[in-house]
Amino acid sequence: MFRVFLAVIMALLVQHGVAQDQAAPAFALANAAGEPVTLPAKHDGVDIYFFWASWCPYCKALMPHLQSMQIEYGDEVTIYAFNIRDDEDPVSFLTERGYDFELVPEADSIMGLYGVKTTPGVFVVDGQGLIQFN
Repeated sequence: MFRVFLAVIMALLVQHGVAQDQAAPAFALANAAGEPVTLPAKHDGVDIYFFWASWCPYCKALMPHLQSMQIEYGDEVTIYAFNIRDDEDPVSFLTERGYDFELVPEADSIMGLYGVKTTPGVFVVDGQGLIQFN
């Protein structure tokens, strides 16, 4: 089942500048509630870093698939939604559409760490903090 999950992620990814099996660059930002989010996190699950903007049609198309993975895999996967280059309220955007990703509303500062130049940007980070797919 986990292999199916990874295969689906691979099919949906856009290539960016960070190599696979490389340590995910570390950073700390505030989530939508103002609480610190420090990543990568060492744990038994998988984290998906999703760089998005409300104006991006590809992001909008990808979100239901990410949500279904969140529902299917529960605590085994955490979706971090890094909102970038956006003027719309990301909290309202996600709430109105029923997405329960871990929102980081002001993530422009970490785009360069991950080589993100366009949206969507998707990275799968394993529990050891290594990027497995990008």
